[in-house]
Amino acid sequence: MYRTVTGTVGKFPLPSTLDWTVGSGLPTIVPTAHALLHRLGRIRPGDRVLVTVAAGATGMLLGQMAKPAGAGRITGVVSSAAKVAARSAAWVRRRPARRRR
Repeated sequence: MYRTVTGTVGKFPLPSTLDWTVGSGLPTIVPTAHALLHRLGRIRPGDRVLVTVAAGATGMLLGQMAKPAGAGRITGVVSSAAKVAARSAAWVRRRPARRRR
């Protein structure tokens, strides 16, 4: 039997589109992405944002949070072509990477 050991602070209803494994990470991913963007990055309107590891949970969320925060151009970096699809599903626009010669 499981019991809830937290108070009411930090609780939120889980959207029906998310399963428990994804939802359980939100309390750590959202504050991390917010702190990276606003405290460390100190984003200002029109800033360009480069997100490394853009296919990861925090990277995907950073890409989504940067535009409403005023970012001009947002670029995400992933390690393989297979991860482009994951990043593209979360981000608004996809542009193929240029190949090195």
